[in-house]
Amino acid sequence: MPKSYRQLAGEPLIRMSLRLFSEHHEIDLIQPVIHADDAAFYETATMGMDVLAPVNGGAARQASVRAGLE
Repeated sequence: MPKSYRQLAGEPLIRMSLRLFSEHHEIDLIQPVIHADDAAFYETATMGMDVLAPVNGGAARQASVRAGLE
């Protein structure tokens, strides 16, 4: 299992991170970028959260950032 989806204190790490951003008063939208193979992990980890649908990242970090910005 990818480390972003591993549990800490009973909660997936990615959920903790996304919640911090979603609760910040100056952040309106959150665009998650995930690996295509992690879609099922992501859906489970973010169930009920108010974030945009994820986009698939690329082979390198630069490609993933571009996918998120587009």
